[in-house]
Amino acid sequence: EKPSELQEIYDLILHFFAEKYRIPGDAAKKTLRTLLKEEKLHLNGPFEPSTQTPAGHAVYFDAFSGNTSPELWEEDLLKNFFKKMSKPCFVSTYASKGTLKRALTENGFEVNIQKGFGQKRESTFASRV
Repeated sequence: EKPSELQEIYDLILHFFAEKYRIPGDAAKKTLRTLLKEEKLHLNGPFEPSTQTPAGHAVYFDAFSGNTSPELWEEDLLKNFFKKMSKPCFVSTYASKGTLKRALTENGFEVNIQKGFGQKRESTFASRV
């Protein structure tokens, strides 16, 4: 309930969740909150390439740019990361890089390119159910 600079992104994730499962936004929000309270949904901290043990069903991939953190955009790292995701899984990121889209597609995700956030031209939303 606290204001967040990520509110626009949270709202977009909620929108896609509600659309995918064909439920009203309020019901989708209630479902996600219930899953969080029942510890069936986990909000994890920053991704550390050394651990590579993702959990949960939703990922907001907010890595720094390929210029500042090229190791987070290596195709093999992304393929291994997304391979470990359980089903269903939703991925949202401001990025629309080829390495990311190939890694998602190779691991059975349906990739949807969306209008970008802020100054970004495109962003990526993917799902695997």
